[in-house]
Amino acid sequence: MICLVIGASEESIHAICLAKKYGLEVWAYDNNPNAKGFDFADKSFVCDINKIDYIINTLHGAKPKLILPVPIGRALVSIGKLNDYWNLLGVRENIANILTDKYQFHMILNNYGLRDISCYLINGDQEIKENSFKEFPYILKPRFGSGSRNVCKIYNMLELKSAIMNINFDEDYVLEKAVEGIEFGVDGSYDNGQFNLILLRKKVITSPPAQQCIAYLSENYDLTILSNIKDIFQKLGTALNLIDGIMHADIILNNENIFIIEMSLRPSGHYLHNIFTPHVTGIDMVEEFIKKCIGSPYNFKVNYIKNSIIHFFNFENELINKIPTSEELIEKKVIDYKIYFNKGTFFEDIVKDGSVTKRGYFIIDSDNDLLKLSDEVLRIFANDSI
Repeated sequence: MICLVIGASEESIHAICLAKKYGLEVWAYDNNPNAKGFDFADKSFVCDINKIDYIINTLHGAKPKLILPVPIGRALVSIGKLNDYWNLLGVRENIANILTDKYQFHMILNNYGLRDISCYLINGDQEIKENSFKEFPYILKPRFGSGSRNVCKIYNMLELKSAIMNINFDEDYVLEKAVEGIEFGVDGSYDNGQFNLILLRKKVITSPPAQQCIAYLSENYDLTILSNIKDIFQKLGTALNLIDGIMHADIILNNENIFIIEMSLRPSGHYLHNIFTPHVTGIDMVEEFIKKCIGSPYNFKVNYIKNSIIHFFNFENELINKIPTSEELIEKKVIDYKIYFNKGTFFEDIVKDGSVTKRGYFIIDSDNDLLKLSDEVLRIFANDSI
């Protein structure tokens, strides 16, 4: 049985290895000849993954069993096209177009009564008139893309004009009314049209305007909140006719109201789908989706949630004086970690340095204050006397 992976970045390796575990032959496609997933696939093709005719022709009439769900951006549309062509389980082209376009997504949610805020499409030809924007604060972000890229919070007209002057308009932006509350990530699945909530993760976010996520908390949340989240994503699934696929989303909770920021019908990146979510729930969504596609028994029902945090190394304008030993980290309740920097590294602020996740992460399981425990871990790196 053949399966495909469209976009063979490092984030694809988990899915590739799982597919091979179940006896699937993996063919990988990426426009980068050095894509890290190529080393794990059975066959590799360097190509423009937006040109699906090339991908189809490489199979010479054969039909793959599935296209592996992996963290990917706008190229999710290509996966949708291929799923449509072969009638495979997973995201469809029309849905991928909606979910990867923040402006279109807003319009759809607004039409179905699932979102009620102002939202504007901003491009380089647009004149910003002061009387057009009266609901500060706003969130300004690229129309396409993910991972909090170029997202900023705007508090007044002066900040808006400054932000727009500094934009390189090779892409459109959206400006939407900021919704106040606590931000969460959601992992889940649609299984024969039924939504399954797998994990609700509270985000730890830096101060505006950058608002970069530096950690996720897994806790046992109120059952009413969980039920309301299930209900709204079931309504969204029904509105969009979502049948099968794994998903992740960003939401804001305030006074038990739920605001959907964005959603994608593919797994979350940043060590979440492959490490954190399986660790705290016992459910590997990618593995269960593969099992469903090949006709094996599968399960999207969660039986437990661990109190846990995955924290990234959010050092800013700081010199790393020490890399702790495994024993020192275990003493601080760290149960898993990856460190991709050395002693003597100097970190600028998070925005200038790019994604904080590329520095690595650590995970702590505890019923005690997880943020306090995380701060204790971070202090080790800055203090060579410890």
